[in-house]
Amino acid sequence: MRHGPAIVASALLGAATTLAQLPLAAWTMGPLPRTADFALIRGGCVWQVVERRGAVVHWVNLESDERLVNARPDDGKVPAWAEPAPRTDERLTRTAAVAVGWPMPMVTCRWTAVRNDVNFPPPATNDDSGWAPKDAVHRLRQGDPAGTVAVNKAGAAVDLVLATGAWYTLVVVGAAGVRRLRCGVTPPG
Repeated sequence: MRHGPAIVASALLGAATTLAQLPLAAWTMGPLPRTADFALIRGGCVWQVVERRGAVVHWVNLESDERLVNARPDDGKVPAWAEPAPRTDERLTRTAAVAVGWPMPMVTCRWTAVRNDVNFPPPATNDDSGWAPKDAVHRLRQGDPAGTVAVNKAGAAVDLVLATGAWYTLVVVGAAGVRRLRCGVTPPG
């Protein structure tokens, strides 16, 4: 078997699969279950954190709670793309980030609110319905000016390589099955 056409076809299908993750997540996503709920300490500030995960979507919602009176080392872990920025004043701060991609995030978007009259992101303490991640993915796709988008090229490359490998396996196995049928060989069973 010549592998050149199979490699090209697999690469094209892998690229299409990788690029389709964001619209597919937006179209098919329902409410995501809460996977973590904890306190994060950064720069002497306590943040309430709610995490939700789906197949290709990871949502992290943080709400500043209080400043610590005594110095305490940073504690807790969130992905680097969801780390809260240091607080510059004593106002309430909410920040949330969404990442899309499997198995690695290929695109992330972060929103921050410092006023109570801003409704997105929702307060972490009220993030109960599970629908905020879907709203975030739609905002990301629509280019919400309040969000800060970052493309993870390394994550996209890993996603592309894995998708291409999966498609290559399917193309080679499919081609072998077609050859077997042309030769009159029936599969066992």
